[in-house]
Amino acid sequence: MESQKNISIVHFYRALLEKYRFFLFHAKGIEEQERIMNEVYQLMKDLASKMYDEKKGMSNYYRSIVQYVPTLEDNLFSYSLFPVVSNQEKKETYPISSALSSENVLFSIVQAVREILLTKLNEKSGKNEKSLDSIDLAGYCPFAAESVEQFLKAFSIKYKSILLEPGFIKDSPLFENKKKHRCTLVQFHDELYLVDVSYSQFFWIKNNLIQRLGVPLLYGCSVGVYMTMTEERKRVAATLLRDGFVKVTPEVLKHYLDGFALSYRNGLAYLKEDNPSYTTSYTANDYLRFLYGTDNQMCYEDELTLGIQKRPLSY
Repeated sequence: MESQKNISIVHFYRALLEKYRFFLFHAKGIEEQERIMNEVYQLMKDLASKMYDEKKGMSNYYRSIVQYVPTLEDNLFSYSLFPVVSNQEKKETYPISSALSSENVLFSIVQAVREILLTKLNEKSGKNEKSLDSIDLAGYCPFAAESVEQFLKAFSIKYKSILLEPGFIKDSPLFENKKKHRCTLVQFHDELYLVDVSYSQFFWIKNNLIQRLGVPLLYGCSVGVYMTMTEERKRVAATLLRDGFVKVTPEVLKHYLDGFALSYRNGLAYLKEDNPSYTTSYTANDYLRFLYGTDNQMCYEDELTLGIQKRPLSY
C-alpha cells in the first residue's frame, strides 16, 4: 500500500510539473518565467523534506520527480544573465607577430577561434548565425581551448592549459565528475593573460536562477549568477565575454575563480546565513595552489556543502 501511495504521488507531481511547463511556454516574459520556476524550486524543496530518510537518503520516488525539473528549464527563453556583446564582428585583425602587443595578438587568435567555432556550430545546426552571442557553448570548451592552444603553439607563445574540475580536485568526486571547464593561461611579453572563448556558456538564465540552489539532487547554479553579484566580478566577466581574454592580476584571478568555487557549493553551505553573501575567503595564492594540484576546496569546506546536495535544507 505504501508503494502504491508513493507511485500515486509521483504521478501527481509529474502532472503538476507538466502544468508548470504549460505556464512557462505561455509566459509573456523572462520575469514571469522566473516566478514560475521559483515556484517549482520551492515545490521541490518542500517535497524533498517529505521524501528523505537519514539512512537511505533521498527516495527513488523523489529522484524520478526532480529529474523533470531540468526539462522545464529547457523551456526558458534563451536569455543571457549578463548580455555583453562580443567584439566578434569587429573587422580588423592583425597578422600574428612577436612585434605586436600581446593584446593585439590575443585579439587575433580569439577572433580566429570564434570564427572556427561559429562555422562548426552553423554546420552542425544548419543555421547561419553571425556571432556566438546567441549560441549556448556548453560542451565546446575543450574544442575552443584546444583551438586557442594550437595557435599559441604554432607561434611559440608560452601557455598552460587549465582544466577546472569541481572543488579544484583532479578526477573530482563532486557532481559525478561533471561540470569541468577548460581555459588557458598565456604568458606573453612578460605578462599573463587568461583566455576563455567559451565563457558565455555560464550565463544562460536556465542554469542561473538562484532559487535553484537548495533543491536536492540538482546541480546548483552556474558560474554566471555569482559573477553578476559584485561590480568587481562583473568587470572581469564583461571583459571575458567581450574580448575572450583578460589580463591576469591577483584580483582578476580571484574574481574569475570565485565564480567557479561558488558554483561548486550547494544550498547546505548557506544554512546559517539569513542573507547569504556568496563570497569566498580564498586569495589568488590559494587558487594558484588549487590550479597546481597541491591544495583544493574540499580541504576547507564541509564535503556535504559541495557538489550535488544530498539532503533537504530543512532536515
